Amino acid sequence: MDRQLSGTMSPHVGNLSFMRFIQLGENQFHGEIPQEFGRLFRLRVLNLSSNALGGKIPANLSYCSQMITISLNRNKLEGKIPIVQLSNLKKLENFHLHTNNLTGEIPSSIGNLSSLTTLALGFNNLEGNLPSDMGLLKKFAILTAGGNKLSCIMPASIFNCSAIIAISVPANSFHGNLPTNIGLTLPNWKDYISGQTNSMETSNFNHQCFWLEVLDLSRNKFEGQIPANLGDLTNLIVFDLYDNLFGSKSTGDLDFVASLINCSNLRSLSLTNQLSGTIPEGIGNFVNLHILNLEENSLSGVIPRDIGKLQNLRRLRLGHNEFAGQIVSTLSNSTTLYHPTILTGAMYLTIGSLPPEIGKLIHLVDFNVSHNHLVGDKPL
Repeated sequence: MDRQLSGTMSPHVGNLSFMRFIQLGENQFHGEIPQEFGRLFRLRVLNLSSNALGGKIPANLSYCSQMITISLNRNKLEGKIPIVQLSNLKKLENFHLHTNNLTGEIPSSIGNLSSLTTLALGFNNLEGNLPSDMGLLKKFAILTAGGNKLSCIMPASIFNCSAIIAISVPANSFHGNLPTNIGLTLPNWKDYISGQTNSMETSNFNHQCFWLEVLDLSRNKFEGQIPANLGDLTNLIVFDLYDNLFGSKSTGDLDFVASLINCSNLRSLSLTNQLSGTIPEGIGNFVNLHILNLEENSLSGVIPRDIGKLQNLRRLRLGHNEFAGQIVSTLSNSTTLYHPTILTGAMYLTIGSLPPEIGKLIHLVDFNVSHNHLVGDKPL
């Protein structure tokens, strides 16, 4: 829809007994969801997302036994999720409730939704644990539950859901380890996003998880050395450790980067932490890299000329480090670059000038080389 409909929803909708699909998302409806929706016994899809609906989720939606998809995300719904009643929906595959004001715990009866493949609960006020009964959902593929108040250990049973593709639980308080046999139980796993306030151990991301495509552990308090076996994740596309405490203040903090050369699909590498050492010469081997973020570490030495081999690079952030030397002219080979923050804050070059080749970066939008010892003219 085009956000042209507004007002409250009429209870007379319950008279549309042959209705199978209701698509009223992205409008301006407010008020409560009519209880009369529960009289639509043939209803398969109910999409009321992106409105301003309030009140509680009608428990009598449980009478809609043919329901496949319920999308109520991005509203102002309150109260608890009536899973006990809705567990009668044996055909329900997609249950989208993210970005509301829902409270309480996730009931263990979620395990009765035997056809469930996608459960989106992010950005509510849910508390407690993820129920172990989720492990009963043999078709379960995608779980998003970030931005809640969930805590305790990630239930081991969820890793029995062999159809799992993605788990996203940032901004909660999970802790503990991932099972060592995770690669055997989740053969389709591609995305794991556990950023912000979680404290899961990283050591079990090993060669068994080679299908993993997104590894986002940003905004946590992880510390110590970054595991050297991450290069076994050969399908990795996004690797984000932004805003952690990794690093041992030794020159070997970036040794693990050499193993990532096996990740030929890598597009984004973000390592803002407390890392020391120098950028390895082999950085130029990541030819598909679009984003390289090494800022706010304690890196030193010179920027390697190999960085000019990253011809697909679009965003480069090296600020707030301790580099010396000059800005390498080979950077001009990265012709797609549009947002480099080359040297800012605590990074000081020896005296030099901007290489004239910088003028070849025709897509450049923002070029920040402040707080350095640069001299000479600006390149044309």
